[in-house]
Amino acid sequence: MSGEVMLIGAFNAGLQAFLGALLLWSGLAKRREFIAWWQALGMYRALPVRLKPFAAQALPAAEMLLGALLLLPLLDAGAALLAAALFALFAVAVAINWAMGVTRFDCGCQFGSRRSHARVILARAAGLSLLSLAAALLPATSTLAAVVCAVTALLIVLIALSWRQLAATPRLT
Repeated sequence: MSGEVMLIGAFNAGLQAFLGALLLWSGLAKRREFIAWWQALGMYRALPVRLKPFAAQALPAAEMLLGALLLLPLLDAGAALLAAALFALFAVAVAINWAMGVTRFDCGCQFGSRRSHARVILARAAGLSLLSLAAALLPATSTLAAVVCAVTALLIVLIALSWRQLAATPRLT
């Protein structure tokens, strides 16, 4: 295997691990801070009200599932394509809200500021969609995938073991 292919494989493994951890953490944070997530979801006027309860449960579950699939390279290229579609769908929702006059709102991801400008959220969602697409299209190496899989499994076990402490940590508002 050439050095260039190994380098691309290493980059792809790292990219998939980053995207997987981001999606997994975002889904877990939405579950942990469900009221804040529910309120953020309500800011998206493009979503029909009757779909809000379904979306409030389905989106975090989809993020956690895609995150796990990206972290444990089972269907990593397919999961990366689905993640690209999820991020693109979110970008479309932000663009629709921005067109409807909503310029500052909570993205619902539970990272950083609770309210950001729509252009920042849109750029971030589009960038994550492109990164996910790149992760789906770049070749991976099986050795690196196995190493990433083992390290990721260890991290998931450590997070699971400390989740009760994380959940009990007071949040600064």
